[in-house]
Amino acid sequence: MVGGWGCDAALGGGTAELLESLGDRAPGLVVTDYRLSKGLTGPQLVAALRHRYGTALPALMLTGDTHPDTLALAKAANITVVHKPVHPARLRRAIEQATGRVLAEG
Repeated sequence: MVGGWGCDAALGGGTAELLESLGDRAPGLVVTDYRLSKGLTGPQLVAALRHRYGTALPALMLTGDTHPDTLALAKAANITVVHKPVHPARLRRAIEQATGRVLAEG
């Protein structure tokens, strides 16, 4: 879906896999779920990527978790929360707001 909007996506099941998928490219945005594999959380992944690529790296966290602690954790980490289910138009707007760019129609 995001490829049709002019985005180049790198996928990984964890931090090491994602870094391998990125290769030499620095991400322009991180889109993550809250709960990832092997006990990793989205905020932990974002922290690792920001440590490597810089703290200005924008991040979206897609989650159905509405627990106040989860939301506070995301806010403290400067991660924008997008609640599931996520309609494609909502995801598109969130990406545009996070990156400051207008995505291609597609």
